[in-house]
Amino acid sequence: MLPISTLIDRVWIDDPTGVRVAMWTTPEAEQGITELSLQLSDEPSLGNWTITVENGQEKEIKQFIVKEYVLPKFSVEITAPAYVLRGQETVKFAVCAKYSYGNPVIGKLVTSFGLKFNQITLRQTEVLTVTEKINGCHDIEVDSAKIKYMGKTQTWGSRMQFDAEVEEEGTGTKMNATKTSHVRRHPFEIAFDDNPYFKPGLSYYGKVALMMALGRPAANETINIFVQTFRKSGVPVYSGSNNYTSEIGRASCRERV
Repeated sequence: MLPISTLIDRVWIDDPTGVRVAMWTTPEAEQGITELSLQLSDEPSLGNWTITVENGQEKEIKQFIVKEYVLPKFSVEITAPAYVLRGQETVKFAVCAKYSYGNPVIGKLVTSFGLKFNQITLRQTEVLTVTEKINGCHDIEVDSAKIKYMGKTQTWGSRMQFDAEVEEEGTGTKMNATKTSHVRRHPFEIAFDDNPYFKPGLSYYGKVALMMALGRPAANETINIFVQTFRKSGVPVYSGSNNYTSEIGRASCRERV
């Protein structure tokens, strides 16, 4: 099939009541495309509008919907940590509900939280849900012991999901939000910039990369580095350790081996 560059017979638009509100005769098509536009009135008829294209014996009909746009009265936002440590005693997060013009929303807040493994939410025998009053923003602190599986090894690679629903006082209007945080075993990740060779009796130089749990460099942290060397027979020759301070996520070490 090839695009046409000839005139189309007719194009027209009908409103939901069947009234023809616009029509174009013989609009030109360039490379098979015709661009037409219709400016709707301030109070157009709501419902299904119809576009009809007629060219010879062929006719194509498409519909589009015109409906009233309702600006959301308020929005809900959750502020949660980027990651949660598996062994920490409490988890803190905050929920804010504000109108589009910035004023706080007064109403009822329902929050729930749980763990997700491989994108599947684990169902608990009792849903961990908290219902409280809210006036704009509300801080929440959760006892980790109440979150099922939180202290288990199965949490490796999982995420904690926070859900919040705010019901506006007086109107009953509800808005909700969801946020997730990674669950990690340790707050840091350590990697060595390997230097595979050294000469006995000389100092060994190396670098260690220290990163936060989500990949950000960790500066001004103390790293204890332990070095041990062995003969081919497995007999230990040297062992020692020193503390170093990371700079922009990296620490340089020097050991005489």
